[in-house]
Amino acid sequence: MSKPVKVTVFPRLNADSCGVGCGIACSSCTSCDQNCGFLEAEKELMDDLYFLLEETGYITCDQCNLEFVDVSDIDYSIERLNMVLVTSGEDTVTHYTYGEYMTENAPIIALNSQIVMKGRIPTKDELVKAFEKFN
Repeated sequence: MSKPVKVTVFPRLNADSCGVGCGIACSSCTSCDQNCGFLEAEKELMDDLYFLLEETGYITCDQCNLEFVDVSDIDYSIERLNMVLVTSGEDTVTHYTYGEYMTENAPIIALNSQIVMKGRIPTKDELVKAFEKFN
């Protein structure tokens, strides 16, 4: 019997420019001068990642819990990211450094709060190997 695995994914912050005065999370903007949210290609990649993680997780372990962190909730996102960073032996972020860290490193994928991938979407083989380390 395999061990339970919690998968945590931190997607990129707004993948396109939200315009003047729109901050980190543009989902709540009402006055943007450009279209807010992910570019269509990025959205498709994140959807593919979700299904790849779901498929790999449920094939390789008995209990797989998948969480895509809502980056529009800045406080929750920073709290969750810091838990993963501490567990992975990395320095934590603050409200001042969060945006830069996420821009450089997202998407971030963690299994049981250990970072297994930063800055790119892994292949299926990479994910299978990562899951095997936790089972």
